[in-house]
Formats: sequence, structure tokens, C-alpha cells
Amino acid sequence: MRHFFLLVLSVFFPLFVSAQSHSLDSLFLALANATPATYPSVFSHIEQTLQKTEFNAALQATDKIISISQRLPFKGPGASAYRCKAIVYNQNNKGMQALQATQQAYRLAQKDKLPMEEAHSLKLMGSIYHSIGRQELALQQYLKALEIYYQQGYQKSEAETLYELGNLCYYTHKYNASKRYLLKAYQLGSDSLDKRILISCINTIALAYRAKEEYSDAIHYQKLSYQMAIQAKDSAWIAITAGNLGVIYQSQGNNEKALPYYLLDLNLSKKFNMWGSAANNYISIANVHLQKRNYSLAKIYLDSAIYLKSSVREHDFLQVLYQTLSSYYLQTNQLDKAYQYQKLQYTVKDSLDKRKYNAELEKVMAGYEWDKKQAEIALLKKDNEIIQAEAQQKNNTLFAITGILILIMMLAFILYRSNRQKYKANYTLTLQQKELSEKNEEIKQFNNSLEQKVEERTHQLQIAMENVVRKNQHLEDFAYVISHNLRAPIARIMGLVSIFNKDNLQDKSNLPILEHLNTAAVNLDMVVSDLNDILLMQTLADQYKEEVSLEDVTRLTIESLHEMIRTSAASIQTDYSQVDKLLTIKSYMTSILYNLVSNAIKYQSPERSPEILIKTSKVNDAVCLTVKDNGIGVDLTKSNGNKLFKLYQRMHTHVEGKGMGLFIVKEQVEALNGKIEVESAPNQGCAFHIYLPS
Repeated sequence: MRHFFLLVLSVFFPLFVSAQSHSLDSLFLALANATPATYPSVFSHIEQTLQKTEFNAALQATDKIISISQRLPFKGPGASAYRCKAIVYNQNNKGMQALQATQQAYRLAQKDKLPMEEAHSLKLMGSIYHSIGRQELALQQYLKALEIYYQQGYQKSEAETLYELGNLCYYTHKYNASKRYLLKAYQLGSDSLDKRILISCINTIALAYRAKEEYSDAIHYQKLSYQMAIQAKDSAWIAITAGNLGVIYQSQGNNEKALPYYLLDLNLSKKFNMWGSAANNYISIANVHLQKRNYSLAKIYLDSAIYLKSSVREHDFLQVLYQTLSSYYLQTNQLDKAYQYQKLQYTVKDSLDKRKYNAELEKVMAGYEWDKKQAEIALLKKDNEIIQAEAQQKNNTLFAITGILILIMMLAFILYRSNRQKYKANYTLTLQQKELSEKNEEIKQFNNSLEQKVEERTHQLQIAMENVVRKNQHLEDFAYVISHNLRAPIARIMGLVSIFNKDNLQDKSNLPILEHLNTAAVNLDMVVSDLNDILLMQTLADQYKEEVSLEDVTRLTIESLHEMIRTSAASIQTDYSQVDKLLTIKSYMTSILYNLVSNAIKYQSPERSPEILIKTSKVNDAVCLTVKDNGIGVDLTKSNGNKLFKLYQRMHTHVEGKGMGLFIVKEQVEALNGKIEVESAPNQGCAFHIYLPS
């Protein structure tokens, strides 16, 4: 993020705004008089002007542009007009509308058989997919566009697409692919692309090598981009590449070489009032002096960074600043201040993690909305097909009736002409009427069947949507567990490592730190193991259902808990007289009974031996499996029963456990399209009722 603003300013802004400004009215006139040779240039000016126009005015302008394009006597402007509309939507963060407009442009280009217009639409579609977080779809569109540009021999657009592909792969951490695409873009566009894009290609290649810790290659390409920036006399890129060189050298531990590049970046940033970049450079230079144990100079640069803090709104900057201040005060034995800034660092880190989680969640929801829209469109198409089929059936019936009427008239005429054929004519008419009645009955039955199929499809769609909502809820729960349960041990490990005396390993104060580190690592391993169990449970949900004997499952459960049953003197009774066999997933039923029976023994009353009853009964269209015990029970008046089934929720702490069992039971029951209810009171045991489809 340290040079993000500079990069955008130096690469994208000149490309889109360098052309001469045109008023919309003059551009409308130019488009109305355009020819097949001149319309691409007209649309280039239109795109630049729309990007500087207020959204509502720009949107109205695109409608007029589409109208003008449709009246032109040649193909091509229609696709370009819809791309203009897509650009306006995308610029204002309306990704769904932008995609619809781009897809319309692509369909027009396909219909008119214009390969270059197809490629331009695919390239824009890739950019929009990237902006809404659908990177795999973006990659597909870019590759399709690239193939067309290659076939048409349009090298400049091919190089631009390779550049977009390289940046997309770097964004998704596919560094080898990023290097390959960017190097090809640089070679192919060395004579046609803007110098800033060429510098950006080499700079991003260097960043990819740095991300893979291949520092010698990173330095080679970073120096090349630095020399290109100097030759182009581009101060912004000189600052960017110099700062990146400093980062690489410092990563290598070569502070002497890093320092002059940081200072150059700092001076250029101050010269152009780019205070965010300057503040980051102050921190980098302070870190160099900290590593050289030159604390006085380090403090001077840190004070400068603190002075610019109000000018920088990036949370990444605050996290690095507080981390560096904590390190400085720790090295200068000012432990209170070190701890204070370490706390501030973790606070900012938590805020950053929350922002990233919310951003990822927004992308997931955007993808869900997109999939939902596609499903709705598919359903509307299906409804339209059904309506058309019904209309066709009505037309066929009308034609049949018309034909029959004509036939009747002909028969009446024949009857009038010849009484001798009366009997034959009446007989023929009777047969035809019977056939017509049968046809009408068939049409009626077909219509009833068609309505039933529509209802079934609608029900299937509702079930699918409910499954999507439930899976999204599971995804949010899983993200919550990762965000909260992994953070505590990791934060503790990081805190302990930061106070570990690395200079004197024999320091006695390191022993308790190592013990705490071991405890935190064990806790982290337990959390990861629990998460693995949850993922395994969700994987098993795809198993096929089979006919399962509850007697067999109970016998296996008792054998697995033999030692626990013997030790506790537990008594287990079963009653499967009403229902003994279920069509279900055997591993799930085994897990459900195992968790409920083991809990009944584990939370037994100290006043009596455990008595457990397992029985089945029929309730309406469902089978109710009940597991009842005489244990210590829980007080459900203080909270509803759903709290029992939450992850890591424990109602009693005197018995060892993790709060996973009932959570797994509830997830498995719901995966079987069932539900679970609980009845309990203190010292009166628990009764779990599981309702499954019969």
C-alpha cells in the first residue's frame, strides 16, 4: 500500500485523461456522422469524457449514445455503446449492472461477427469480474480476449491484456504466472505501450520475485525499472522503484545499500507533498537505524513519522508504526512504552483483520447475489418457455377446432346434397366428435401435469435456495471460529516471541516464556484439530443414504463405550418396537448416538447410577429418536435450548470437555433434513428428541 496512490496516479490517470476534452453534445454529433473508420476514435473520446462526468448525467448520455449507434448504417458502434454504459456503471461501483451491459455488448459483437469488438468486451468483462472479486471468471475472460487479439494480430491490445493478466495473477499470488505474462507484455509492447506501463511491468516482476524471496532476480528487475524511470524522467516512478529497492536490500539484511534508496524515495515524496509515502519511508529508515543500534537517529525518524500520522489514513501504516515504536522502546529497555505500543499494534491489527473479513464477506455476498440473479433469470426463462408452450398448445387446439368446424360444414353440405350418405356422414361425425373429446381430455391432463411440474420445480428451487443460505451461514460460523478462536493463541505466541531474549538464550527469564509458548501452541493445535473435525463432518454429508438398523448402531456404540459404561455402572435400555430401520447415513447415526450416550454418562448425577433409555416413535410423517438420561441436567430457563448446540458451548465445567459434541450432533441431524429438541431441568436429566424423515 505504500506506493499505491503513486502507481495509480502515474499509470492509469494519464492514460484515461490525457486526450483533449470534448463536450458531450459535440461528441453526439461526431458519432452521428461517424464512419466505420472513424467510430473507434470517437468512442475513445466518449469514454474519456464520460469518466469525468457525474454519474446520472453520464448514464443518460450512454442511453443517447446507444440510440444514435442503433441508427448508424454499419455494424460495430452498438457493442461500443454498451461498453461505454458498462464503464460508467463500473466506475461507480455498480458491478452487476456493468456486467449486464458488457454481456449485451459481447452478444452484439458475436451477432455482428466482429472479433475485435468481442475481444474488447471480454477484456472489459475481465476487469469488472476482477473488481467484484470473481478472479477465476476474470482470468477466463482475459484469456479469451488474448486469444482473439493474437489471432487478429493486434499486438498493442494483446500486450495490454497480458499486462492485465500479469497484475491479476500477482493480486491472486500466482507469482510465476504473473512474471510470465508481464515479461511477455513488456517484450510485445516495448514500442507501443506507454512508458509508465512498461515500467510497471518490470516493477511488478521484481515484486513477484521479492514475494518468493528470490532477491537476486528481484534486485535485477527492480534496478532495471529504476533505470527506466530515470530515463523517462518520471519522478513518481523513480520514488516507487527506489523505495522498492530499499525494501529488497533491507530484506537481505543489507542496510547500507537500502538506506540511500529510502532517502531518495523520502526526498521525492516530500518534494511532491506525498506525505503517506514520506511517512512510510521515515519508518523504513528508522528500522534500518534500529538494526544498526543507532537509537538516536531511529528516534528522530520515528518522531517524524508520528508527526505525519494525521496525514496518513491507512491502517497498515499505523500497524507498522506501532510495531516499530514497540521494538524501539523494547531495545532501549523502556518496557512500559514497548508494551503500550504493542497493545496499540494488536488493536490496529484486529481492526485490519475485521476490515479484511468484511471485505471478503462482501465479495462472497456479491457472488451469492450474482448466482441468485442468474438462478432467477434461468427460472424466468423456464417460465417463458412454459408460457410459450401453453400458447402453442392453445393455437394448435384452435386450429384443430377450426378444422373440425370446416369439416362439419363440408359434411353438412354433403348431407344436404345426398340423403343416401346420411348414415355414413353421421357415423363419421360421431367418430370425429369422440376423437375431439379424447384430445381435449389429453390436453387437460397435460395442462394439469404441466402445473404439477412447475410446482415441483419451484419447490426444488426453494430447497436449493435454503441450502445456499444454510451453507452461507455455515461459512460465516466457520469464519467466526477462525477469526476468534485462532487469534488468541496466535496473539499470545507473537507476544511471547517479542519478549523472548534472543541475544542471551541462557537467560533464565526465557524458561517460563518457553513454557507459555508450548501451552499456547498446544491450544492452537486443539483449535485446528476441531476445525478439521468440522470440515470432515461437512465432507461426509455427501455420502449416500442406506437402510440402517438402529439395533446394530446401538450395539456398536455400546461396544465403543464399553469401558466408560462398566466404570460408571450405567444401564442402557432400548425400545425400537415402532421403528427399527431408517434410510439414513450410517456414520452420522453412529456419531449422534455416540455423542448423546457418552454425554449422558459423562454428566451423570453423583447421587445415582446412570440410566439411559433409547427409543423410537412415529410422529406424523417423521420418526422421533429419543435419548433420555437421569443425569444432572441443565437449567433451560436461563437460556433457550439452542445455546446447548453452539460450538465450544459448555453448560458444566466440572467435567473435562471441549463443547464440540452437541454442535456436531445438531449439524449432522440438520444434514439429514431433521431437527433436534431438548427437555431438561436441574438434577432431572435430559431428553433429546431427534426428528428425521420417515
